Amino acid sequence: MKTQLRAWRKKAKLTQPQAAKTLGVPFKSYERWELGTDQPAGKNLRILLTKLNLDIHPFVGRRLQQYRLAEHLTQRAAAAKLGISQSFVAKLEKDQQRCPAPVLRKLNRLAPAS
Repeated sequence: MKTQLRAWRKKAKLTQPQAAKTLGVPFKSYERWELGTDQPAGKNLRILLTKLNLDIHPFVGRRLQQYRLAEHLTQRAAAAKLGISQSFVAKLEKDQQRCPAPVLRKLNRLAPAS
């Protein structure tokens, strides 16, 4: 994400404060995202995905892992809840697999974006 944000900002010839204003997000949030010390989530992630025309799939694995850890689930248990294999969960968490729409819908029901 940080590489994509910086590339977009440089291409648009914007400063970080200008980029944050253009995206409609707080400057401090944008700054942390570009530095890689934080990741956008929920509404801010949707704003970035839409305005920068980014693919959601690289963010699904992180969200799945956060949900799994917050619920104290193993990959096997998370896989059972999502109706997929443990190896598929592992691949999603490593961004090695695109998330099919039915699995994404199940994840959205289990762990709604904030």
